[in-house]
Amino acid sequence: MSENKLLEKPSKEKAEEIMREVGFEERLEAVKMTSMTGDKKKSIYSLKNLVNFLEVNKGINPFETNKKGGITYIDLNETVEWIKNTLNDKKLAYGIQSRLKEDESYMNNLNSIKPLLDQRFEQCKEVLNKV
Repeated sequence: MSENKLLEKPSKEKAEEIMREVGFEERLEAVKMTSMTGDKKKSIYSLKNLVNFLEVNKGINPFETNKKGGITYIDLNETVEWIKNTLNDKKLAYGIQSRLKEDESYMNNLNSIKPLLDQRFEQCKEVLNKV
């Protein structure tokens, strides 16, 4: 199934629900690991936060001297559940779940789902006329 077919544009009402900011109790927790500052917990309150937080590895070793990069980590299975149950976007959750493979590395799984997250975020912005 193609990405575009899998993720049809949501209605305006659905886009508003998907893009809303959730409360503290409903947040998703993540970690950014860097060589300079160590691990920093990050709270994710919206799809926008999630899309901005997840960085796909660009082949740079963030732990080399003088590099400002880092590694973002989030439990991908928890992310699927959060998207499905908290943001109430079952189509996106299904799309992500179908791409996750147990025998793949975290980065390979992240690289396979990031385009879906980006696509849904852009669709919602377009439906809501946000730039």
